[in-house]
Amino acid sequence: MTKGLRGLGTAIWTYRRYYIPGLGTLIASDAMQLVVPMMVKHAVDNLSSGHPSAAYLRTQGLEVLTLTALIVVTRFVWRHFMLGGARLVEVDLRKRLLTRALDLPATWYSNTRTGQMMALATNDLQSVRMALAMGIVAAFDATVFAAVALGALFYLNWRLALCTALPFPLLGVVSGIALRKSLYR
Repeated sequence: MTKGLRGLGTAIWTYRRYYIPGLGTLIASDAMQLVVPMMVKHAVDNLSSGHPSAAYLRTQGLEVLTLTALIVVTRFVWRHFMLGGARLVEVDLRKRLLTRALDLPATWYSNTRTGQMMALATNDLQSVRMALAMGIVAAFDATVFAAVALGALFYLNWRLALCTALPFPLLGVVSGIALRKSLYR
C-alpha cells in the first residue's frame, strides 16, 4: 500500500502545476462557504434587534450574492485544475500500460484472462483518476471544514463546542476498528 501511495504522490508532484492552483482555489472556495453563514447570522441579528435597516439588509443580500457568485467561479476553477491534473495522470498511466503491454511476450497473453486485462485498463485507471481528483478534494474538504467549524463553534459557545467535540476521539477509534475489520476479512 505504501508503494501505491508513493506512486500517487509522485503523480501529484509531476502535475503540481494543476494541483497547487486547484488546492488554492479549493481553499478559497471553502473559506467563502464558511463566511456566508456568518453573514446571514449578522443579518438575522440585525432583524431581531428590532431596528432593522433596509440599506444594511440590502447590502448584506448583495454581499451574499456576490460571495455566492465567487464561490461558483472558484468551484469551477478547482474542478478544472483537479480533474484536469487527474486526467493527465490517467493518460500517462494508460501510455505506460500500453508500452508495458506491447513489451510482454505472447505467452503472457496466452496465460492471462482477457477480463483481467480489461479491468486493469478501464476500471482500475478510472479509480486512480477519481482518487487523484475527488478523493483528494473530499479528504481536504473534510479536514478543513471540520477544523474551521469546530473553531467557529468554540468561538461562538465554548461549552457547546466542548460537548460536541468530546465524542470525536471515540468516533475515531470506533471508525478505525471498523475499517480494520472490513479490510482484513
